[in-house]
Amino acid sequence: MFLFASWLESWTFKGRQRRFERDLQKEYSWIFEKFDARIVPKKRYRQVLDYVEATVAVGDLLFEFVRGHGDFHVNVAPSHSPNDWLEFGQAIDLARDAGLTRKPPIQMSDFRRLFEANLERLKVYFSKTEYDRSKRWRNLPINL
Repeated sequence: MFLFASWLESWTFKGRQRRFERDLQKEYSWIFEKFDARIVPKKRYRQVLDYVEATVAVGDLLFEFVRGHGDFHVNVAPSHSPNDWLEFGQAIDLARDAGLTRKPPIQMSDFRRLFEANLERLKVYFSKTEYDRSKRWRNLPINL
C-alpha cells in the first residue's frame, strides 16, 4: 500500500507541486539566498498535460515559473496586482523603456544574468506609484 501511495503522490497536484518547488529551490538557490526569495503557497488549479507552476516572491515582485510540455519560462507581476503577468523579457523591455516588441522569450540560461541586471528597474516599473501609468502605456499596440 505504501508503494502505491508514493507512486500516486507523484501524479497528484500536491506531489508535482512540491517536487517543482524543490527543483526551483535547488536550481535557483541563488535567488533564495541572495535576494531573500520565498515560494508563495499555491492554490490547487486545473493541470493541463504535465504543466506545473510556482510563484516566487522577491520583495514586492512575483515571479511565476512555469514548466511543462518541453517549455520553461518565467512571468513577472507586482504583488499589488498579482494577476497581471508579463513575460519576463517583455517586463525587462518595458522597464528599460524599450517598448513591447515581438521576439522569442528569453532563454532560461540567461535568467540569472538578466534578473540581477534588471531587478532594480523591475522594482521601479512595477511599484505602486509607477505601475498605473506603465500599465496604461503597455496596452498600446505592439510593434511588429
